[in-house]
Amino acid sequence: MNRFIELNVKRPSLDKVIVFDRDGIINVPVENLKHPDQFFPIENSLETISMLRNAGAKIFVIFNQPEILTKSMNAQDTDAVNTKLLELLGQAGCGSIDGLYFSTTKLKDDLMSLPNTGMLKIAQSNSKIKFKNGYIVSDDIEHLKAAERFDMIPVLIKTGNWLETERKLNTFANKQLKKKTKVFNSLQEFREDIFSLGQ
Repeated sequence: MNRFIELNVKRPSLDKVIVFDRDGIINVPVENLKHPDQFFPIENSLETISMLRNAGAKIFVIFNQPEILTKSMNAQDTDAVNTKLLELLGQAGCGSIDGLYFSTTKLKDDLMSLPNTGMLKIAQSNSKIKFKNGYIVSDDIEHLKAAERFDMIPVLIKTGNWLETERKLNTFANKQLKKKTKVFNSLQEFREDIFSLGQ
């Protein structure tokens, strides 16, 4: 049996904050995702996050769950799905992340609801990690707007509901946001870009 030993292999080293949306980025979006059996990862999403984490990136998952307010699901349902997410990340080689937060509404005056920055402020405070110039990765406009408001880099991935988000980015009201938004076909493409910048 052949044995191979790697010596002095240069591996990517990332000192970056990356905030991921959940539905449409990590998993296939499902209406009223309230049961772990409905959680289906997008191909290579878990492995990509694991690679970023193991290279040193600070990883957060932050999203709106407005169905809790409308009572079509509850916080316990969301917790169960999030537990499944964390279990699958672990199986993909990602032993931990730095934080997972969700709001229970999509109301404009709810400071915790994206695109408001309440959850980002709490995550930053709890982790004692500076988010400025980090990335927010999503398929929806709310996350991209939150990135702009919090001095982070908005990243649109062409999965989930990205076509609707692209349509919104092409409006005059979002002209400046569009200029700031980086667009990638997949999380893998985003990862490759991040790694190339870190070299």
